[in-house]
Amino acid sequence: MGDLRNHDGYAHVYINGIYWGLYRPAERIDGDFGASYLGGSPEDYDVVKDYTEVVDGNLDAWNMMMDLANSDIETTATYQKIQGNNPDGTRNPSYEPLVDLMNLADYMLINLYGSNTDWDAHNWAALRNRVNPGKGYKFICWDEEHILESVSGNNLNEDNDNCPSHLFQRLMLNSDYKQLFANQV
Repeated sequence: MGDLRNHDGYAHVYINGIYWGLYRPAERIDGDFGASYLGGSPEDYDVVKDYTEVVDGNLDAWNMMMDLANSDIETTATYQKIQGNNPDGTRNPSYEPLVDLMNLADYMLINLYGSNTDWDAHNWAALRNRVNPGKGYKFICWDEEHILESVSGNNLNEDNDNCPSHLFQRLMLNSDYKQLFANQV
């Protein structure tokens, strides 16, 4: 869908001439990854993954984002604030952009409608540059081999606390985000 992703590939592995099998090495999603693809220094990044583990940086912005999502996200003021904006949608430099909403919509489309059965409590990653946050956290698909396994799979109600699914379910209470998501669908 054009969003940031880690690169991977298949490789036959031999160690001291002994065949160990076929492996799928992948780029590690961390501060170095963020700096390589989004700019800045590796130390500038907050990287969060599975079970809300910190890979790099800290959880300050993540917790602020989740607190806003768990508050009155239905209101225009809170919806705009999570994006770093005033209630009228203009940029407010005293608010940090916390989540890239279009990226989240794309990310959720892949995982929900692809019926990823090995996700959301784990097998996810998000990163954000603290120094130059852009639009906020970007979500990256990770370890998504259990996707599109069934034509009748359905995990549209996935909602795990402090995970991408919970952020999404909370944002879906806001009519503006619901419209953004519908437009992406």
